[in-house]
Amino acid sequence: MALGPAPPAPLDARAWSERGHARLLGGDLDGAIADLTQALVLEPARQEALMWRALAHTQRRDWDAAIADYDAAIAVAPEVGGAWMGRGMVHVHRGDDRAALADLDAAIARNPTLAPAWWTRGDLHARAGDHARAIADLSQAIALAPRAALYRRRAAAYRAAGDLARAHADERAADERAQ
Repeated sequence: MALGPAPPAPLDARAWSERGHARLLGGDLDGAIADLTQALVLEPARQEALMWRALAHTQRRDWDAAIADYDAAIAVAPEVGGAWMGRGMVHVHRGDDRAALADLDAAIARNPTLAPAWWTRGDLHARAGDHARAIADLSQAIALAPRAALYRRRAAAYRAAGDLARAHADERAADERAQ
């Protein structure tokens, strides 16, 4: 009878963090949160544990807990773009586009290779009717991660801006990538 992995040594924050991450990847959100919390009791400034726990809270749709963990991760390492992006994504889920844009701006400033930050910011600009900014951000996302869905998003922004030729070109590019 398999009992699962043994608990980490009581004072090993790294091991608790690693097991919490493994549980998160396996979909055991409660176990992940418990292990990551233990890691943070032992080492409160363990940034990856804060980020992984924030992600677990996000998956549980516990927005306030996710924001609190991203806030703590940003306080520990404000130069890490992923923490800003994660918090921005939570703001998107909460419907706070203004806060989401501010965090996505900060994420991109810290790490301009975060394609999801570019395309999410592009989507927010498109939703606000700022088609030029949407097209610019989606173009950067495509440069980083050329995916059919991104070409379709940019095609919609071109269409909304009245540039049907570019919209059709992006639709063709999306179709080619989808095959």
